[in-house]
Amino acid sequence: MKAIKYICIMFCIASLTRCTTDNSEIKTSSKTEIEINSSALASDYREKAVAQFYRSEYDSSLFNLNISLKIFERDSSDVGIASIFNIIGAVQGSKGNNEQSLEYYLKSLKIYENLDDSANSANLYNNIGEFYRHQDDTEIALDYYEKAILIKERLAVKNPTNKVYQKSLSNTLNNIGIILAGTDKKEEALNYYFQSLEIKRRLEDDKGVSSSYTNIGNIYRRQDAFKEALEYYLLSLSIDRKIDDMEGIGIDLLNIGIVHMQEENFSIALNNFEKSVYIAKQIGNVKLLRETYSNIANIYETMGDIPTAYIYFKLYTEMKDTLLNKESIDKIAEMQTKYESVKKQKEIVILRTENQIKTEQSRRSQITLLGVGAILIIVIIFSLMLFSRFQVTKRQKKIIEEQKKLVDEKNKDITASIRYAERIQRANLPSKAEIDSLPFEIFVLFKPKAVVSGDFYWLAKKKGKIFLAASDCTGHGVPGALMCQTIIPHLNQTVNEKNIFNPSLILNEVRKGVINSLKLEGSEDEDDEQQKDGMDCVLMMFNIKNKILEWAAAYNPLYLFRDDELYLEVKGDKQPVGYADALDDFTNHSIDLKSGDCIYAFSDGYTDQFGGPRNKKFMPKRFKQLLLDIHHKTMEEQKKILDTTIVRWMDGVEQIDDILVMGIRIK
Repeated sequence: MKAIKYICIMFCIASLTRCTTDNSEIKTSSKTEIEINSSALASDYREKAVAQFYRSEYDSSLFNLNISLKIFERDSSDVGIASIFNIIGAVQGSKGNNEQSLEYYLKSLKIYENLDDSANSANLYNNIGEFYRHQDDTEIALDYYEKAILIKERLAVKNPTNKVYQKSLSNTLNNIGIILAGTDKKEEALNYYFQSLEIKRRLEDDKGVSSSYTNIGNIYRRQDAFKEALEYYLLSLSIDRKIDDMEGIGIDLLNIGIVHMQEENFSIALNNFEKSVYIAKQIGNVKLLRETYSNIANIYETMGDIPTAYIYFKLYTEMKDTLLNKESIDKIAEMQTKYESVKKQKEIVILRTENQIKTEQSRRSQITLLGVGAILIIVIIFSLMLFSRFQVTKRQKKIIEEQKKLVDEKNKDITASIRYAERIQRANLPSKAEIDSLPFEIFVLFKPKAVVSGDFYWLAKKKGKIFLAASDCTGHGVPGALMCQTIIPHLNQTVNEKNIFNPSLILNEVRKGVINSLKLEGSEDEDDEQQKDGMDCVLMMFNIKNKILEWAAAYNPLYLFRDDELYLEVKGDKQPVGYADALDDFTNHSIDLKSGDCIYAFSDGYTDQFGGPRNKKFMPKRFKQLLLDIHHKTMEEQKKILDTTIVRWMDGVEQIDDILVMGIRIK
């Protein structure tokens, strides 16, 4: 039981390594930026699920595996899908769902064989061999182990420093030992176990060493060498406690209890069994719970406590997922006979009081009949009232269903319109090719709250100068998107047609255009919502030849990191690019740039997002520290970390606003 879980964990780690390599190859060919990010997100969920499986948190592991599987299926990633099928097979096996476990293993194996992936195919052969071993079908199990060992020995010899291949070989050596341990070739089994243990020690693989100790202890116990068996079981328990492997601890306690039971130290054995039962219930391990119940029943039967033995044997048999074999049926019948003889004596005492009880019951029955009659009358009246109400509800339901159908049709039309608006909005944003062609490193993290966004990023090139803007329009969704479509043409006209290159003058000119387009001036109502329409933004102008950055900002700040510190933080002017009570000129800023400088412009969606353990805002302070920690990494790595961090921060909390972060590194 410990072996199959350990082996599957090792295979999962190997699969993760191979999947990362495959994804990198895809990245350089045909995957879009969005698909790469989704693949990374799927890998994050998969890694989280493997960690939960390691801690025996099976339901949580399955939940995250299903999320990862949906992403890989959407991206048509065969390697990712195969890895998830294998891990689900391992989790279902630990939960005792044997048919589902084998089904997912075979699905995974089929994909890897089609991909001609010999390393992962070998690991699947090993896992399927483990499955059949636990079904006591040793012949099929050995057949799969032999397929695995042929591939693994070849890989281990060719790659002597590759820990994954060495671990994989160690696991299969261990499994062959387990098969031989069930025969009269126990010395040969010990030889395989010690070969496996030597590799695991060399790799400092605590989990694998613990599994080998358990298997060696099992051999010595079957040879009645109880002192040696107990020594190896205690070594295994020490390691499992150190690495917090709850299933491993439960199995260790069961094995230690069996040794004490065989040595007739019944109180010590029961103490260990009770601890094993507690852990098995806590982690939902049916196999461990069933086996422990069986041993507890054996102890009580040996001690002559037949009623208690019968209770535990019933618990054991009720948990079996197949028909009871003849031996179990005979044992239940034998215990049932013994139990009934003890029970009969108790019934003699009970019969003496039955006549008195019957007399009292007769008197109470008469009272009950009267009460039931009264209740029946009330029920009939109440039923008539309910029937009448049901008729009214039925008519109302029909009306609601007709209205719902009408609403669904309207929603379908609205959704189609919004999707079309999304295509229009994305057409007005700079393309990936335009962004990648810039003479500096850059990333743009763009996460709209809805299908369309009130945030946008803008790019223009004119006379050797590069203009970039990170903008946040009033509102989000459809209203915000409409505001974007109003402002972007003014930006293009100001730079490309009016030849205004100074950032502060550009914002002044765009503000005039926005006020004129939306007719914001002259409203008689001071609280008119239109007065708030406009844009917060950071507008930058790069003179690459002279390495000069000029910028102007409305509300939003600009960060510049230099020499591993936040070198410059400039807050934007406290006025929007729109109507305000006092329309002051925007401030123009300028700084000489150095190679390696990292500049960040962003909307407030990231810092205002709620989440974390106390459901608080992310806040600018945490955001600045995050940028300080990652600004030395590549732009692509920074984007992935920022995306992953905010997703984990939300952890199910709804996104409250559009998110836009732009990062630039000067070459």
